[in-house]
Amino acid sequence: MSLWVGYYRRALPRFLAVKALVESGAIGTVRAVASRVSQKLPQMTPDNPILWRVDAAKSGGGFFFEGACHTFDFLDFMFGPIVDVRAIAANQAGAWAPEDIVAATYRFDSGIVGTGLWCYAADHDHEMNEIVGSTGRIRFSTSQPVPIQLLRGSAVEEYPVGDPPHVHQPLIQSIVDELNGHGRCPSTGETAARTARVMDEILAGFRKHPSRAHQSVATRRMVERSDPHLFEGGDAEDGSSAATPITSFEERCRRMGRAQRHPSAISARANRMPPRLQRAARHGVPCSPARMGVAALDPSYPRPARPPMDASIRCPSARSTSFEMPSPASVPGTSEAASASVLPVNRPPR
Repeated sequence: MSLWVGYYRRALPRFLAVKALVESGAIGTVRAVASRVSQKLPQMTPDNPILWRVDAAKSGGGFFFEGACHTFDFLDFMFGPIVDVRAIAANQAGAWAPEDIVAATYRFDSGIVGTGLWCYAADHDHEMNEIVGSTGRIRFSTSQPVPIQLLRGSAVEEYPVGDPPHVHQPLIQSIVDELNGHGRCPSTGETAARTARVMDEILAGFRKHPSRAHQSVATRRMVERSDPHLFEGGDAEDGSSAATPITSFEERCRRMGRAQRHPSAISARANRMPPRLQRAARHGVPCSPARMGVAALDPSYPRPARPPMDASIRCPSARSTSFEMPSPASVPGTSEAASASVLPVNRPPR
């Protein structure tokens, strides 16, 4: 049984023209690709027909999750699978719960590298992709049927390729052709799964640790009730959230220390704990609070017990230039014959 997915840009004439320019060597060897999207905040009114795109229950995420996947799928169509992804996603404006800004870098299996910045709370609307080659560049839009630009040095050529009245029709035709035994649909379950993996990797950090300082009111109220040690205030009389996040690391440590929380509950990002100390804290291994950065902030913070010092061993003063070694006879397991070989040790003056 065949599976096809509606990434229709793989069959749209405008995007096939971009692919043909790249394959013809118009810009030489492809080095990199860059995407940039800026978009104004939409009117947050119930009658706005596009707000379903920022309802995670309907779209799966925000504008980025619903729209940028088409760009990544077309890049996969031209350059092959993406094998390495690094990204930061956040919600800065707080107009909705999903992400509203994303910055990402990635690498294709072919060696081409890519970067992108998507901001959906900007002061203007702009969307463009640029393919950088060894002898030129190609600019095209994912969402708008604007002319394709070919830039070589100071020369600029434009290719106005319009979209059909029904943009899905070419992809549907390829499905019909495959069912009739001639041709194949370029958008399959396998290619779509690769795009879904890239989108999930980009948003993985945001989904796991969303920024508490930039969340919607409903989400923030849920977080405030679940972790009152990190927020001040509470719900206002009108039912809105009146709590403010505690941004001071020292204050967070004091509150969490008074609550006798486990050291691993402190944010590793703010605490700057080395990974091995984080692992030790999670597994209950005693660690020095001074190394965790909280000893000076909360004297009541639990400290591991130190082993008792052997009183029979004399420690030299910091100002002394010599000291006496303990008698070998007083050290268990040392024979009397070994005592003759023990010589005084002198420390050189500092």
